[in-house]
Amino acid sequence: MCITPPAITKVNTYEGVLLYPNAFEGMTTLSAREPDLDSQGWNDSLYIALNMSTQDNPIGTCLWFMTNTLYNATVIIDGDTEKYDLGTGPKEVVEKFVVGNQTFFKVEGY
Repeated sequence: MCITPPAITKVNTYEGVLLYPNAFEGMTTLSAREPDLDSQGWNDSLYIALNMSTQDNPIGTCLWFMTNTLYNATVIIDGDTEKYDLGTGPKEVVEKFVVGNQTFFKVEGY
């Protein structure tokens, strides 16, 4: 299974990007569109969004992310090199960060 980003050229709003078919499946659920405004997760997210210029970026220049389980099941190990196929053939993973249960990564050429 490979995950590719949607063609953003026709989608020029945050809502359009988040609700683009199959781009962020979680955004199609009612719980995502009506979050618990009293939860710590909501408060943390809101703080980060409102203070972007003062926050460290824990994912560098990574462009893709998925659960650690999915990443580990689909990454191609070639000796000491990790490669990932985003639909155009395996490309070397040049940047990777694991944050909690998510793997953020970038492949050569991007």
